[in-house]
Amino acid sequence: MDLVLTEGFQIDNAHEDSCRSVLFLDAMESLVSGSADCSLRISDRNTGKEKRRVQGAHESGIGKMAQVDAYTFVTGDEDGLIKLWDVREKEAVRQLEGHTDFISDFLWVRNPKRLLSTSGDGTLGVFELRKGKEMARSENQEDELLSVALMKEGKKVLCGTQSGMINMFSWGYFKDMNDRLAGHPESVDALIKFDEDTILTGSSDGIIRIVQVLPNKILGVVGEHIDYPIERLGITSDRMVLASTSHDKSVKLWDISFLHEDEGTGSEEDEEENKPEATTPVQAEDSDSEGGGGKRRKKRKGKDAGDKKGKASVHPSFFDDL
Repeated sequence: MDLVLTEGFQIDNAHEDSCRSVLFLDAMESLVSGSADCSLRISDRNTGKEKRRVQGAHESGIGKMAQVDAYTFVTGDEDGLIKLWDVREKEAVRQLEGHTDFISDFLWVRNPKRLLSTSGDGTLGVFELRKGKEMARSENQEDELLSVALMKEGKKVLCGTQSGMINMFSWGYFKDMNDRLAGHPESVDALIKFDEDTILTGSSDGIIRIVQVLPNKILGVVGEHIDYPIERLGITSDRMVLASTSHDKSVKLWDISFLHEDEGTGSEEDEEENKPEATTPVQAEDSDSEGGGGKRRKKRKGKDAGDKKGKASVHPSFFDDL
């Protein structure tokens, strides 16, 4: 599998099998890639030169990664195991267990410091990374959870599902959803927040939709990858351009500046009426892509979690910001 970085620049034979997830790390200007061959590769993002490779980083294929801070990131595999990595260390520094099927998406929440994870086992997980402790887990939603986003000033957690519903949880009450957003005819594979009231969704029907949250309503369409499912979504820091990837082997860039024209048009009365119940405000950082890695793979009978042990030293400054 080749990783194409920019036009005319690529890393040949980066992995022996498909490359399922990539992310940039600020530390040491690194590019990290995870593969179905269970390996991690850390490359120089300017030259593509390999800095380090971790063979057998997981016992099953790596499908999803997300950055935590400048030096650390998490990986999720087909069996539901999550690992926390520090580029200054040779091995994973934490191992998070709880999911029993593939990890489809991550969201790192800066305040309070929590990692949200969705899985093909139908649950939403909430982890505290400093101690490697699971803080909460939803009941089985009887539907694969494929994507996750944080809305309404951190009060609402949205999860895209295989059935096309978007399940909504209130922060701090993760046991079961308390609202649903219908309207997608097929699975919601990618979610990315535009603002606190608007989310962009990528579906397996190939359409990118604009969705209003509380009150819930599909407002329109950004564009589509004809006949191919949307796999990932990304957005620029100024929220003017949206990027989408699909099984049609293309990356498309969409001008979404028109969405800014509607900002601030709601009345104070409407805002008060739609305001959810007060909970602890939180901030979130989107993962490198908003979509599910390997969401249509067959379920595996996971090995006993007790067999998966990590042994690694921890860099002295690793937990300073966690």
